[in-house]
Amino acid sequence: MRKFRLNSYDQFTQRPMPDWGGDMTGIDFDNIYYYIKPTDHQVDAWDEQQVRVFLGASSQHRWGAPFRLAVLYGPRRSELLGLEWDDIDFNAATVRLDAAIVEVQGELVWTPGKTKRSRRTIPGDAVTLRLLEAHRRKQLAERLFCGPAWADLDLVVCTRTGTAVHPRNFNKTLAILARDAGLPHLTSHGLRHTAATHM
Repeated sequence: MRKFRLNSYDQFTQRPMPDWGGDMTGIDFDNIYYYIKPTDHQVDAWDEQQVRVFLGASSQHRWGAPFRLAVLYGPRRSELLGLEWDDIDFNAATVRLDAAIVEVQGELVWTPGKTKRSRRTIPGDAVTLRLLEAHRRKQLAERLFCGPAWADLDLVVCTRTGTAVHPRNFNKTLAILARDAGLPHLTSHGLRHTAATHM
């Protein structure tokens, strides 16, 4: 960290100083220990090996199949959270993305796709579709266990009572899965970027 700070300071001192602002000659830069605030290691996209690690790590999670859909095909987080079972055609092996769930002033709101172009149907591979079918069976078991308290919203990604998942909770789950798998931090938008990178 000290080497990083000193390198940053060297770059700083090599730049021409402006003739405005306060006098910095009296500052002892050797005694500044947090000159540059350290941040968590974050990347824009995972490489192929990291994708494989994530797929393995997330496979046992109750959203494992939707996470696979996200990292391989790149739907927006809002589209994934708004995906309904009627949008998945298991016979045709396609997934229709035409709705989204977003947060507006702390409330979850259902919206159509951002643009006509964003409302689209994508093909799914056999493994992803098979895992989505298994995910649906598990969700039906949760529904039976929950009984009348189940919120019948037909969502692919939902809570244990069938309600919509808050975007912050989705992000938190993604972060925990990545951390526990030893992967660099990646945002939900990073999943989309990862899919685009490897297509």
